[in-house]
Amino acid sequence: MASLLSIGIQGAILGLVATLAMDVVMRRLQEGQTIPRVAASVLTGDDPRDVTERRAKSVHYLAGVASGILFLALLGLGWWLLGIGAGAFGLRGLLALAASSLVLYGWLAGFFAVVVLPRYQGGMARQRLHTVRRTWAVLAGVQVGTLVVLWLVLTRLV
Repeated sequence: MASLLSIGIQGAILGLVATLAMDVVMRRLQEGQTIPRVAASVLTGDDPRDVTERRAKSVHYLAGVASGILFLALLGLGWWLLGIGAGAFGLRGLLALAASSLVLYGWLAGFFAVVVLPRYQGGMARQRLHTVRRTWAVLAGVQVGTLVVLWLVLTRLV
């Protein structure tokens, strides 16, 4: 299994690049810019109206970096549970990759929808809440999809 330092450094880089890719999509979605503000408000305990763009972006990028680290940790756990070597392909390697991706997506989407959004005190209308949840589900998919593609490309090139 990869060292914790390796998972941390490589995961942080993957997470940052995936978050930059997510930003491209985020700018095009109706409630895309709401997501970092809501998350920063809840995670820092600040009033939503007082969350600066800088704080929202800081929380957003820290969470993105953490998602990359978690992705590689889950992938390493999958390899270990399946008794295969790191970077293994074949059926079991793809199973580990798919399971890691699904768990990470479930964590990202679930954490925002079940923990973060219900604690948001911004007084969003019900229809807007639905749009924000859907937007986050799309963005979480972009984040995880980008992590998977980056990992596949980088491990096949190196």
